[in-house]
Amino acid sequence: MQVERIRALRGPNRWTRARAIEAIVRCDEPEREQAATPGFAERLRQRCPDLVRLPNGAGTPRSMAHALGAAAFALQSRAGCPISFARTVETSEAGVYQVVVEYSEEAVGRLAFELAEALVDAARGDAPFDMAAAVARLRAIDEDERLGPSTGEIVQAARTRGIPYRRLTTGSLVQLGWGSRQRRIQAAEIDATSAIAEQIAQDKELTKQLLSDSGIPVPDGVPVETIEDAWAAMQRLGGAVVVKPRDGNQGKGVTVNVRTREQLEAAWAGAREYERDILVERYIPGSDFRLLVVGGQLVAAARRDPPAVLGDGVHTIRELVDEINRDPRRSEGHATALTRVTLDAVAGARLAGLGLSPESVPAPGVRVVLRHNANLSTGGSATDVTDDVHPEVAARAIEAARTVGLDICGVDVVCENISRPLEEQGGGIVEVVAVTGTNGKTTTVRLIAQLLAETGARVGMTTTDGVYVNGRRIDDGDCSGPKSARNVLLHPHVDAAVFETARGGLLREGLGFDRCRVAVVTNIGEGDHLGMNHIDDVDTLAEVKRVVVQNVSIDGFAVLNADDERVAAMAQSCPGSVVFFAREATNPVIAAHRAQGGRVVHVDGDEIVCAHRGTEQRIALREVALTRGGTIGFQVQNAMAAIGAAWALDLDWNAVRAALRRFVPDARTAPGRFNVFEHAGATVIADYGHNVDAIAALVQAVESMPATRRSIVISGAGDRRDEDLRAQTRLLGEAFDEVILYEDQCQRGRADGEVVALLREGLEGARRTSAVRAIRGEFVAIDAALDALAPGELCVILVDQVEAALAHIEQRIARAAAVSTT
Repeated sequence: MQVERIRALRGPNRWTRARAIEAIVRCDEPEREQAATPGFAERLRQRCPDLVRLPNGAGTPRSMAHALGAAAFALQSRAGCPISFARTVETSEAGVYQVVVEYSEEAVGRLAFELAEALVDAARGDAPFDMAAAVARLRAIDEDERLGPSTGEIVQAARTRGIPYRRLTTGSLVQLGWGSRQRRIQAAEIDATSAIAEQIAQDKELTKQLLSDSGIPVPDGVPVETIEDAWAAMQRLGGAVVVKPRDGNQGKGVTVNVRTREQLEAAWAGAREYERDILVERYIPGSDFRLLVVGGQLVAAARRDPPAVLGDGVHTIRELVDEINRDPRRSEGHATALTRVTLDAVAGARLAGLGLSPESVPAPGVRVVLRHNANLSTGGSATDVTDDVHPEVAARAIEAARTVGLDICGVDVVCENISRPLEEQGGGIVEVVAVTGTNGKTTTVRLIAQLLAETGARVGMTTTDGVYVNGRRIDDGDCSGPKSARNVLLHPHVDAAVFETARGGLLREGLGFDRCRVAVVTNIGEGDHLGMNHIDDVDTLAEVKRVVVQNVSIDGFAVLNADDERVAAMAQSCPGSVVFFAREATNPVIAAHRAQGGRVVHVDGDEIVCAHRGTEQRIALREVALTRGGTIGFQVQNAMAAIGAAWALDLDWNAVRAALRRFVPDARTAPGRFNVFEHAGATVIADYGHNVDAIAALVQAVESMPATRRSIVISGAGDRRDEDLRAQTRLLGEAFDEVILYEDQCQRGRADGEVVALLREGLEGARRTSAVRAIRGEFVAIDAALDALAPGELCVILVDQVEAALAHIEQRIARAAAVSTT
C-alpha cells in the first residue's frame, strides 16, 4: 500500500461540507483483498477497538485503503476530536483509491493518517502497536492547535448564528465575518479599545473607529480642501462616497452615492455653497435608522427614508412631487414636521443617473427615489420604529454610546431591517456569489461584479486573470481557487465578493468560504479537464461543480442553466431557492418552475424576461452591450446568468439596467472574452475559448457575422485528451477557410509538435477549410493572420497568453491605423 498524495480540503468539497484530509492510495492486487482475509479485521480491532464504530455504515474493511481510512477516523475519535465523516472510494484506475477523513485540526488529521498507516501495517504483520502513545500524540497536538475555551465558545456562538469565521493564527486570533463586515477577537478580548470619555469626545476619528469596532456601520471620512484632494480621497476610499460640508447639518449640501468624477464635481459645488471645508466619506448602502440612547437605555428609534415618488403612469415626476408637497405637514424650513421636496441639482443628477428627468412619467407602481440621503431637511420622512427594534440591535446601540462615553447619544445604524439581529441580515457577512461551470465563468463573474458596483457596493472579485478589489487588480495569474477567495474575504474594503470557482481549486482544497448567498452554474461541457484527477466523465465533473450549489445559504439562491440537464438537476441539492435561466420560455424546466411560483429568466423575442408569480421585468437585448444586440448566443446566456444573480441579490433594477448598458466586452472590461477589433476594414475577434463547447459557441456566433472569408488562429492545451484536441479543429473545418495552428507556450507534458499534429488530424476531410498552416510561436501566428487579412474578412484569434496577446493585437492594429492616416 502506497500513499501517493495527501491534501487538506480546507472548505466545503465534493465529499462533505466539513474540512477533510484526502489521500490517494495505491494498493497492489493482493492488498485489495488482504483486508478481507481471515484474521486481519480482528487484529486491527484488537489494536484499535474504536473500529467497531465506523461512520457511514462501514463494516469490515474491503481493502487496505478502506482499512487506512477507518483507522484514521478511529484514531481521531479516540483522541476526542469531534468528527463524523469518512469515506473510501475506488477510482476508475484499478487499485487506486480516494480516502477522505474529516478533521477538526489539520495537523491532527495529517498525523492521524501517518499513525493509521503504521496501525494497518502492524495489523497486517501481526506486530505490536502502541495505541495509547498514538492517541496521546494526537491529543497533545489537538490541545496545542485547537482554539482555547473562551474563543471556542465565541466562535461556536457565531457559527450558530450563521456568521462565518477564519482562524488567523495558530493562537486565538479569529476573524468573524468577511470583508468590510469583519470583526476580530482574541480569547475573550474584542477589537474595540476603551478610552477616556473626554478623549473620545474630542477625537472624531477615534469615535468613528470605536463605533465601528462596536459593530455600528461608520464610514471612513477624509477632510479635503480642493476638488483634486476630494478625487484622491474618493479613489483611496474605493467605491461610492458621500460628499458633505465638514461641519454641516440637516443634510444641507450633502450628496451621497457619488461614483464618478462628473458626479463628484457636481457634489463639490453643492457642498461649497454651505462650507469651505468638505468631508468625503465612504457611502454605506442600506436603510437609515436613528437610535437614541439616554442613560444606557434605548428610548426612541426612527427609520429615515429619502424623498421619493410612486408612479401612476399618468403624472410626471414634477407633478408627483407637487402632490407630495401639498401635505400640510410639509413646509419650507423646520416650522413643520416635514420639509418640502425640492427638484434641485442633486435631485436632477439622481434622475439623470436613472435615465429620467422631472418631466418623465413613471410606470404604475414604480418608486423613484429623488436623492440618496434621508435627512428630513431635504424632504425625507421619518417613521417611528421604536417598538420594532430587535433587542440585539438595541444592545448594539447602547454599547456604542457607552463606548463613546456619552449619556445622551444619537446612533445611526445602516441595515435592512431593524427588527432582525444584524447578524441575520449581513451584519457580519458580506454577499458572496460563487460562479462555476465549464464556459462563461469569467465573463459572468465580471458582469455580476459590475452589477454590484453599480449599487455602490465595494466589490472583491477573483477570476482566472487576477484578484480585483474595487476595480483595481491586487494580484494576477489564475486566481480562481480557494486561497484567492479567502484573501478577498479578509480584505476590509469589500462589501460583496464574486468568485470564479474552478474545478481545480475545488478538488485541491474545497471552497474558500462556508456559505454563499448565490451560486451560479453556467453549464457543464464535454471534453474539458476530463481524465485529470480521477474525473473521467462529465457526470463526475458535474458532481464536483455541484459543491457550490450544495453550499448556498438557506436564504440564498442557485442560478442554474435550464438548457443543461446536468445543471438543472443540481436544483435538488440546493438548500435555498432556485432561479432557472434558458433561451426559450417553452423549456420544460422553465415552464414547470414558473408554474410552481419559482423565478425564471428567459428570452422572448428581442428581450430578456425575468418572471415570477405574474410579475415581469423586461430588458431589451439592444441595451445589453455584452450580447451585441442579442446576436452572440453564448453572451446572451452569460447575461441571463448574471441578471439572475442580480435578481437573487435583490439589486435595484435601474442599477442593473445601467450596468448592462455600460458593460462592453472589450479588452479592458473582459479580456479574452469575444473582444472585437476593426483592422484595415476587416473584423478581428480575440477569445480564450479552449475547449470543444467554447469553440462550438464561437463558431455559432461567427456564423451570424458577415464576412467574405474566415480564418482562425488556434493552439491546444497539452493536458487535454487526444480526442478532445481533434474535436476542437473538427468543428473549425466546417466554418473557416484557413486555419493557422501554433504551439501553446506550455505543452504540459506533450512533445514538441504533438499538439499541432493532433489538431491537424481533426481537420482531415474538412469541407470548408482549404488552407492549414503550422507556425511556431503565438505572436508570430497572430502576425501571419493579420498580415493576410483583406477588407471584409473575419479572423478569430484564440489567445493563450491573454494579456500579452491582446496588447500585441492592439499594437498591431494601432500601427496599421497610424500608417493608413499618413
